[in-house]
Amino acid sequence: MHIRNRHLFAITTALIVVAASIALFASTAAATSAPPPQPPYVGCGDWYVQSSYPMSADDPQWVFRCSWEDNFSPTDWTGTWVANDYYWNADSSQVTWFASYVIDWGWYWSCVLYPSGVGACDA
Repeated sequence: MHIRNRHLFAITTALIVVAASIALFASTAAATSAPPPQPPYVGCGDWYVQSSYPMSADDPQWVFRCSWEDNFSPTDWTGTWVANDYYWNADSSQVTWFASYVIDWGWYWSCVLYPSGVGACDA
């Protein structure tokens, strides 16, 4: 292949990849609704779209996390870390709790409910 044709091929391929990426992003952005009108609780993280457990790619939800820690080390699980996750319930126009996680000096506990309220908590 001639050098000029190789450059043209490389540029064309790059443009196709960029166009496909833009199309994919645009369809994903269009499928996601606007952020909820209510801000997250004070001291918590910002809203973000979650499409992994317990949500799904078919039914992503707007969520935020509130967390607290006291001398926590994620490498050796010393100290304490606590987090609560909330999602925007569009049906009731309210923020709804759906998960809690606790690590306390090596002891781990979690409770994760599906947005529909179905699930189980570890004892």
